[in-house]
Amino acid sequence: MEIPRRKTSRKELSIIPLINIIFLLLIFFLLAGTIGTQDDPVQVPEAESGEQVLHPDPLEVLLTAQGGMQLNHRPVSPGMLEQTLRYRLNVMPGQPVIISADGLLPAAQLIEVMRIVSSAGARDVMIATAPREEG
Repeated sequence: MEIPRRKTSRKELSIIPLINIIFLLLIFFLLAGTIGTQDDPVQVPEAESGEQVLHPDPLEVLLTAQGGMQLNHRPVSPGMLEQTLRYRLNVMPGQPVIISADGLLPAAQLIEVMRIVSSAGARDVMIATAPREEG
């Protein structure tokens, strides 16, 4: 006894919708990445002298004029700054800490951050400056 076979029609799968979705996701993540990484602009003060840091991985504390604080471009609170610095300096002793403070930041806040950095165990602390323009 012969069983009749159904004729199967071959449906072609189109990958165009899949490509469209992948491109939409790519655009979404590109936009989300650029929006999420915008830093507050910091205008460091000018100085006549200074030296460039040659350490491959310094810790950078960024202080904005509005009082915002970041450690290596990630927002932190003063308490979290001390804990994170203490941990990083225990893992890699002698790592320099660069404080990039906005020129409009009150000196009292800069001194407080320097106290936090010092109490975390940093021994090599520098303040970032821009070269003074001649003119």
